[in-house]
Amino acid sequence: MQTRRAYPPGLPAGPTRRAYPPGLSAGPIRRAYPPAPSAGPIRRAYPPGHLVLVTKYNERVLFFVTGTGAPTCGTPHEQPVVSGGVTDVPASRDRFFVAGMLPPAECSGLLRLRPPALPGVRPTPADHLHVTLHYVGAGQEQELTAACSTLACDVVPLTLRGVGGFIGADGAINIWAGIELSDELARLHRAVADALSVVGFEPEARPYRPHITLARCTPPFDQRVIDDHHRLGAELGGHMVLRTIALYASTLLDGEPRYRTVLSIPLTA
Repeated sequence: MQTRRAYPPGLPAGPTRRAYPPGLSAGPIRRAYPPAPSAGPIRRAYPPGHLVLVTKYNERVLFFVTGTGAPTCGTPHEQPVVSGGVTDVPASRDRFFVAGMLPPAECSGLLRLRPPALPGVRPTPADHLHVTLHYVGAGQEQELTAACSTLACDVVPLTLRGVGGFIGADGAINIWAGIELSDELARLHRAVADALSVVGFEPEARPYRPHITLARCTPPFDQRVIDDHHRLGAELGGHMVLRTIALYASTLLDGEPRYRTVLSIPLTA
């Protein structure tokens, strides 16, 4: 008996037959396709014994890992993490990073340099100002917490130096205040990477450029924001002391990141 399906114009109709590994039953699959999908099955190689069926619709990925239970969905960067021959599906949409917590009392100069909220300009909230040490991405919160809890490092003096911006693939510009890469900060950067290595973390190959993101500017926005940033930051200088680092979880809510402190780690004076 055939199964009839309703498809948008231009998509073929008819029964879908699939071969499944032992223990999984096969049969007709009903799917609802969004308007004008760029769809198609995607095959990926996983460790022996793990078959992953992935289908992508409008940047949403649906995948099923055999032997692990129910289907899970997520965006492309939330694909299962393969570690030690086991496929782990992230349990949350959190993205993790380790960063230095900036003392609020010492951030007054940075707040004066931060641009105001304007169309297309999203200033970083004062309680979100930080110095990223390593971006981890998706991960298991319990494992990352255990890894970071082994850190024991000295306080780090920070020297503010210059301003600039990073241009993203979407054309948005993240404007920042730079931090001089001292020997003490470089040691802390390496120590965090070493601690995270037990969960399979590998640091980026590109050189570490410490900075404090002050705002995100998404086109179209007033170009004078960038001009003012460079003008006001031309003589940027000053010092502060990094006394605490933290493991953060970041979640997008209504298109804006929200940070949650998972673990706070005091540095030794």
